[in-house]
Amino acid sequence: MARYKLILVILFLMSGTNYAITAQTPKLVEDGKVVPRTTIVDFRMIADPTATQHSQYWSRELAKHGYSVQIRSLQFSEDPSVTEKMSGRTRVVKLVGGLDRRGHLIFPRRQFNKNQVNDLVEWLRELKSFGAQGSPEEKPVWGLSQTQFEGIFEALAKPVETDLAGKTLEECLAAIPAPENLPYRWSLEATETRKKQTRELKFPEWQRTEGMAQGAAVSIILRHFGYGFWPARTPKGSIELAIEPIEGGKKLWPLGWELKESPDFVFGKFLKITEVNLTQAPLLDVAQAISVQTDTPVVFDTYNIRKVGIKLEETKIDHPRRKRNWSLVLTAALSQHKMTHDMRVDEAGRGFSLVKPRDAILNALERK
Repeated sequence: MARYKLILVILFLMSGTNYAITAQTPKLVEDGKVVPRTTIVDFRMIADPTATQHSQYWSRELAKHGYSVQIRSLQFSEDPSVTEKMSGRTRVVKLVGGLDRRGHLIFPRRQFNKNQVNDLVEWLRELKSFGAQGSPEEKPVWGLSQTQFEGIFEALAKPVETDLAGKTLEECLAAIPAPENLPYRWSLEATETRKKQTRELKFPEWQRTEGMAQGAAVSIILRHFGYGFWPARTPKGSIELAIEPIEGGKKLWPLGWELKESPDFVFGKFLKITEVNLTQAPLLDVAQAISVQTDTPVVFDTYNIRKVGIKLEETKIDHPRRKRNWSLVLTAALSQHKMTHDMRVDEAGRGFSLVKPRDAILNALERK
C-alpha cells in the first residue's frame, strides 16, 4: 500500500447532526462484564493520493445506504485497524481502512472491492451489534467449548522463567515443558517443513521472554522459527498443542491479546512521562532498557520483521529531546523504519509491547 497523505473519514449518521451508529441494550452487566448501552462506530479510510475518483465512488455508494461521507487531510497517516474501547457504558469502535489506487478498501484480515458495497454495509452492522470482535458465530474457538478454552487459557498463564538465548527450537521447547494433559505435537506439515530447514537459527538473546505467560512466550518463540501452535482436539477427546508452520494458514494462538481495560492499570510505568533524547541509538539496546525500566517486556515479531527485510541488529533510532511516555517514543522512533508496536497482554494479564512491521507494509508485500 502506498504511503498515504489523505484520509477519508466516513461517519455513519443516525441523524443529520450526530455521527454514530448506535445499538441499545437494556442490560447493565452480563457474565460479570459491563454491557454497552451505546455503540459508536468511527470509520476512517486512509486514501491513496491517486484514489480521488475511488473515494468519490465510495462516498456516493455509501450515501445510497444512508451514510454520510466527509473527506479531510491529516499530517500523519494511520495503519488499518479495528479497535474498541469502553467509556462508561459507551463502546467506541474505531475502524481505520486503507483506500488504495485500485479502489479497494483494505482492513486487517479483510478487504472490499467496489462491487462489495453491500458486504461492507453488512460488516458495519455487525460491528455495531458485536463490537470490534465481530459476530461470535463466525469465530469458533478452534472447535472448543468455552469451558475447554478457559481451561487451556489458564494452563498457559504460568510464567516462563528460563533463559532461552542461543537455543535451537527443539531446545527451547524442551526448556518449557507443555502443561499437564496438553502435550506439544508436531503436525505432519510442520515435521516436513522442519526437515528442510537449517538448524543454524537460534533464539536471540535480546528477545527476552522471562516472566511472560507460557502461551504468549511459546507463540513468540515458535514464530521466530516460522511456526505457531493451536489447541487441537484428538479423536479421543483429548487436547494437544499442535505446532504448525505459519505459511500453512492455520489460525494460530496469538502473540498476546487485546487490552480490555484501561492501559493505565496495566502499563503504568510504560506510560509514565520521561525525558528522552536518542541519536542513532541501537533499537535493540533501547528495547532492553525500556523493558528493565518499565517492567514491560518489549518483544519483536521477528518472523514478519524478517519477511519485510528489516535487520534489527542494524536498526538505529532517533528521537529529539522531549518529554513523552515510552509508548509514544517507540511509535515515533519505529515509524522511521516502517514499524510500529502494539500494547498487548499475556494470558496472566501482564502487559507487553509487541514490535512489528506496519500493516500497510505487510499488505503491500502480500499484493506483490
